[in-house]
Parts: sequence; C-alpha cells; structure tokens
Amino acid sequence: MGDGQWRSFVGGTSSGAALVIAGHPFDTIKVRLQTEGKGGRFTGAWDCLRQTMSKEGFFGLYKGVLPPLLFAGFINSTLFGMQSMAVNAIKNDKSRKPTVTETMKGAVVSGFAISFIVQPIEAVKARLQVQYGAKNEVKYHGMVDCFRKVVSNLGIRHGLYRGWTMTALCRMSNYAYFGPYEFFRSKFGMTSGSSEGRSILQSMGITVLCGSLTGVCYWFSFTTHPCHLPSFFRPLPR
Repeated sequence: MGDGQWRSFVGGTSSGAALVIAGHPFDTIKVRLQTEGKGGRFTGAWDCLRQTMSKEGFFGLYKGVLPPLLFAGFINSTLFGMQSMAVNAIKNDKSRKPTVTETMKGAVVSGFAISFIVQPIEAVKARLQVQYGAKNEVKYHGMVDCFRKVVSNLGIRHGLYRGWTMTALCRMSNYAYFGPYEFFRSKFGMTSGSSEGRSILQSMGITVLCGSLTGVCYWFSFTTHPCHLPSFFRPLPR
C-alpha cells in the first residue's frame, strides 16, 4: 500500500470516527424515539434528551457507540471502493468521467452490497442504545456480550439480520447522496483538472459547501424514508 493509499485510509478512518463521536448522541435519541413509538416513555426529542441525561448521565447518549466507532473507517473505505467498482462496471467508456446518472446507479449497487456488512453492526448498536438504566440493570454488557447473546437467543437471521430489508433500501438510497455530490462538484468546478488556481482553503470551502448541499438533498429526499424504519423492526433488548 502506497503513501497515498495509507493517507486515504487514515483520513477516512479518522473522519469516520469524528463523525461517529459528533453524531452518536443524536442517533441515540433518534433510535430511542423510533423504538418507543407514539405513546412511549418520551414525548419528544427534548424529553428524550432530558430523561437520558438525568437518569443515565451524559454518557448515556453514547451507549452503543463502540460498534460504529470501530467499524466506521472500514465501512466507509469499503463503500467507496464498491462504489468505484460499480460505477466503472456500469460505464460504457472507461476513459471518461462517469455521469451523474451512472454515479447514482453505482450507488444503488454499492449500497445493496454494503448493507450485508452494516446490518449486524447496526443491530448490536441499536440494542445497546435502547437499554435504560444502570449497568447492573441492563441485559447486554458491551458489544461482544450483545453479539453473543443475540446470536445465541435469536440466531443470525432473526437476530442480527432482523430488519435487513429496510437497511438495504436505506443504503441503496445512497444514490440521493452520491449523485447530488457529483452534480454540485461539477457546478462548482471541482471535477478533475478543473480546480487549478484555487488555494487549499478555497478548495476545502467549496468541498464543504458541496457536502452540505448534498446532505440537505439527501435528507429531504423521499428515498431516505427507509432509513427511519430499521429501528421499528428491531426488538427491545432480549
């Protein structure tokens, strides 16, 4: 592995870890609200935050953080590798840059493939997130214990892969991310060979802007609705 590949790997792993650390509390609140449903123990996001902080402390928001923290870099690097291979397989002319449509088609394929890796990690994470109470009152004592008990009690298919269909649909909706990102990069002149003359800060700023606009497009796209459903298919800890 060359220096460039190592840098990409370390950069991807570090950025993935930073994303997990920053976003996991919000994910915990989301998963808890989805699992409880209407009429559950929480009246809304603020109530969920308040109760979690009051009863479980700040680190209650970080329950289940270890699985995504450990595997975020691997998942991201695998996803982008699959995306590149899928797009290259779809293109008719290998010498040209892929179109936005080809990029989106590749995202459907890569999203379906990565769902098989993501699902067990998400299953363990979600079960740890919806454990309420002190350490001596919960069923699962960490990632490994949760994995072992779920497989032992429910099996791989009905335990770790329960809700996989929704996870696959969610990951396949990545076309609503990869497509707009390539579109905005093209519009802002960030395609290969077209960004000469810009400073590093300018390039970084445009990249951040493209990513921000892409995130808005992704989350406002109706295609991401399946991403909200896997938690409904995962049972409370057992």
